[in-house]
Amino acid sequence: MNSNSKYQNFILKSFLIIAVTYYLPYHGKTFPEAADIPIPVSNLYSSIPRL
Repeated sequence: MNSNSKYQNFILKSFLIIAVTYYLPYHGKTFPEAADIPIPVSNLYSSIPRL
């Protein structure tokens, strides 16, 4: 149970980092415009295991 909570903590931190890096610089733009940034978002999300 302890390792599971650590694992979920890591996933939450990862999503927080993703949200900060992607949302803050593109605040005020619509989502399709923000999704045009050159970082491979699909690779990033596919590397995060599904819960």
